[in-house]
Amino acid sequence: MKINKKDLFMTTLVCILPMIFGAFVYESLPAHMPIHWNLSGKIDGYASKMFVVFGLPLLMVLLQWICLFFACHDPKKPNYPEKMKQLLLWIIPSIACILQIMTYLVCFGYDIAIETIVPVLVGIIFILIGNYLPKVKQNYTLGIRLPWTLNDKTNWLKTNRLTGYIMVIGGFTIIASFTINKIFEVFIGVVVILIIVPTVYSYLLYKKGNKHEN
Repeated sequence: MKINKKDLFMTTLVCILPMIFGAFVYESLPAHMPIHWNLSGKIDGYASKMFVVFGLPLLMVLLQWICLFFACHDPKKPNYPEKMKQLLLWIIPSIACILQIMTYLVCFGYDIAIETIVPVLVGIIFILIGNYLPKVKQNYTLGIRLPWTLNDKTNWLKTNRLTGYIMVIGGFTIIASFTINKIFEVFIGVVVILIIVPTVYSYLLYKKGNKHEN
């Protein structure tokens, strides 16, 4: 996957937009700003405004660059679909910007339903990735990367197609979880299923293929 300089510049700019805004309103911000909320949407963690305004955006930029570096230097040189490429480019900057904006709104006295917004964001991410995952070719960066999938294109295709379905269904389930106040439990359940089911399915495909060869 090749990333041009314009894309890198734009995604980096989005990551630091909250920092630029924070610099303008710096004196109006409290000395300590919220950085963590519990499952009930209550603030249970604070950090200095220096770190929140300047440190967090820079950490997001670093994370963005690291992820793009590994995607660009994948040994299998994957040919991602264009929409998946755009998703990989923008997922970290978008989340970073949204979360930082919510932090500022909370500091200015707005009542933000974190317990609703977060599962919706996570669910949307799962749905988007799940929708495009079956179209991704073999690589070492994105997808179900097991010995059996990396060595067998058919195994890769079938396993990642199944994983895509699970992610889409799981995404909608996570979005709905705030209505029953079971966000953490539902999220963990979806993650466990995403780990176990594709792994077992891929292994069974591998064993089935070996039987046919023998």
